[in-house]
Amino acid sequence: MVVSRTLSKVYGLAGIRMGYLIAKPDLAQKLKDRVVANTNIMAIEAGKAALADSDFYKFALLKK
Repeated sequence: MVVSRTLSKVYGLAGIRMGYLIAKPDLAQKLKDRVVANTNIMAIEAGKAALADSDFYKFALLKK
């Protein structure tokens, strides 16, 4: 099983195409070898900050 999530919509990061994947280590390694594009450090830091901002997450969910 693979779980993938995007930070594009509720976190407002559509412009940087940020997301994450959860899988067993062996499967994750196989998928990592097929990554089409790499993410830069600014996008990674924006994703980490977005995941830590629970207030904005709740606000964004209520806006719908």
